[in-house]
Parts: sequence; structure tokens; C-alpha cells
Amino acid sequence: MEVFVARQPILDRHMEVFGYELLVRSAAVDAYDGLDPDQASSSIIMNGTLLLDFQELTQGRAAFVNVTRQALVERIVEVLPTDTTIVEILETVEPDDEVYRACVELKEKGFRIALDDFVYSPGWDSILALTDIVKVDFLTTTREQRRELATHIPDGVTLLAEKLETPDLFDEALEDGYTLFQGYFFQKPLLLRKRSIPENQAFYAELLQELQSRELDITRLVGVIKRDPSLTYKFLRFINRPTFGWRRQIEDLEQAIFLVGEAEIRKWMTLLVMASLAPGKPLALLQNASIRARMCELLAPLAGLKQRSMAAFLVGMFSQIDAFTDQPMGEALDLLPLDESVRTALLGEENDLRRLLDVVRAYERGAWQEMQAAAEAIGVGVGEIPPQYVLAVRWATRGNASDLV
Repeated sequence: MEVFVARQPILDRHMEVFGYELLVRSAAVDAYDGLDPDQASSSIIMNGTLLLDFQELTQGRAAFVNVTRQALVERIVEVLPTDTTIVEILETVEPDDEVYRACVELKEKGFRIALDDFVYSPGWDSILALTDIVKVDFLTTTREQRRELATHIPDGVTLLAEKLETPDLFDEALEDGYTLFQGYFFQKPLLLRKRSIPENQAFYAELLQELQSRELDITRLVGVIKRDPSLTYKFLRFINRPTFGWRRQIEDLEQAIFLVGEAEIRKWMTLLVMASLAPGKPLALLQNASIRARMCELLAPLAGLKQRSMAAFLVGMFSQIDAFTDQPMGEALDLLPLDESVRTALLGEENDLRRLLDVVRAYERGAWQEMQAAAEAIGVGVGEIPPQYVLAVRWATRGNASDLV
């Protein structure tokens, strides 16, 4: 069975990652109308989720896993790891006695419980007493409705604001006492005021130009990097992480570039420049951009674009440059010396690179039908995509994003 898995970060009040909601589906869920959701959920947990490395996908953080009534009452969900799993009960589940008993057992075994898209009714009171997290949909509720809902939530239950699409909604959630947040608000630019790039960062455009040269001039590249001591320090600190497996500390930039290799140095330095362009932005934004970049790169050969793999990487990396710089996409791209096809793709115009990005963006949102249609348009089999996502996550988390800022 084909299994699709994506993840959406859940952030705390400090914009640190608390955990990830794992969006898991089988291909059949989207391909065939009328598939019983309980059967689908049970099948996915048994045949899909258990085959995935939770530690790798969530980096040891909490994993929110959607479950249906059947997955609860038949205790299928209990096969998941108790230390990282938060059982997210879907809004379609009715709070009857069987569901309550299942929740009691889950709590006894050490699981945490979350209620998805919660709408209060008195029947939920007994389960609310066992609940750790209540998720509230900010797109389908008004502020008044959310405040009324909060009066029914027991003390000690964490409120999670989901489907936050704008900074304004995030501000409302903060003001109303929410402590966990989920949505694309942190991936969108804050355009209340135009944010210009400080003059002392202007040389990053030159560095990006060097990184995109057909033949990398190592001496010149090192010269550019050395012009910013903090950049030099960050690069050496990053490259000396244990995950790279060097037998001794690397203290010379040219040596580091030689050992890492030209292709990898282009990618990691591009990521480092992105981090430098976005002080104060959530690390989840940087990590998401790096996953997009790597996934675009991995899918490029499958779409007949092997010779354009680096261009595909750049499309993924810079697809959120507007959020990094808090400027409209067109203005943000003016800062970068990009190939015209890359620029065109980022501005939303149709070409092969744009279609590749559409596949990746649909996948990360869990928009499986949209992803399938986009994949077919570029000749990529849907079964080839999930393994590339796992590889992209592995690559993006190989180095700790905190070492890049």
C-alpha cells in the first residue's frame, strides 16, 4: 500500500517547535470515493505509520496523530509509541461510553490526548477531563465563539490555535491565552511595513552569485565568506557538527569546502545565507524551506529535470523568500541574482520548475488529490514521492537549524 506522510509544525509562544502533526494517508483515500474513514485510519496506522521512523520525522518532539472512532475503540492506536504520540481525536468522533473508556485506557498507558476542531457540547465533559490539548479552528470560528468555548475548557488543558493564516490571527490567539499554534501564518510575509535588507548584509547577494556560478571559484568564495566574521564562525560551527562525521575539527574554510564537496557546499551555504536574511524568524520557517529545497532537488530527475537539479533546489529554497524578508515576492527576488526560469517559477508563472514546486507544496499541506494531479502533470508517479519526502526531512535535519542563526 502506498503511504503518504507530511508534517506540519506546531509552535509554542516563543516560536519554537513543540511538535508536528503527521498528515498520513493511503493513496486509496483520495483515489476512491466512499472508502470508510475508520477502515482507512486503521489501515494507515497499522500499515503506514508503524513503518515510519517517528524519531526521524519529529526529531523526538511530539507527534500528533489523527484517529477515528474505530482506531480508538479497537485500541489500534495503542501500538504507537506512548512517549511521543499525542492522540488527536477527530471532530467526527461522538463522545459515547466506548470512546470514553478508550480514552481512560490511553491515559493509563501514558498517552496524551488532543481534541481536533473542538466544538463544545455537554457530552464532552467527561472526555475533556482526560484531555491534554484542545485544538480550535480559527478559520471557522469567530473570536466571540472562541472565547465562549474557552469557558468550558477545564483548567490545565492547553489551548492550540490551528489554521492560523495571518499574523493578526496569531496575535488574537496570543491575547486570548493560547500557548500552541499551527498554521501558515509564520510562512507568510508581514507586510505592515516594508522591511529592507540592512546594508551590512548586502554582500549576501554577491555570495549567492558565487554559489550559482557554473564553476565554483573556491578562492573567491572563501574571500566573500571571510568578509563577514559571523558568517565564517557560523559556517565552521555548523560544518563541525558530529553528524558530518569528521575525525577532527575543521578550522580552514577551503579545507571544509573541499571535504564537503562542491554540490553540498552550494546548498548548505545557500541555506546559511537564508538564515542570515531572516533574523528573528521561526526556525521552523528555515527548516521548511530547506525541506522544500531538497525535495524539489530529489524530484527533479524523476521529472526529467536531472540537469536542473540545482535550479529546482533554489526554487524550493526561495519559495518563501517573501516571508524571510517581509517583502512582496517580486521585490524580494530583486535582491537575488537568479536564473530567469527560477525567477519565473517563483513568481507563479507556468514552467517545469513551477510544476515541480506545486507538487511539493501540495504534499506538505497534505493536499493529496492536488499533489497527485500535479505529479501526473510532470510525469512523476505518486508512489515515488513519499520516500523523497523522508529523505528531504533527513537531509534538512542532518544539521541543527539553530546552528545556522
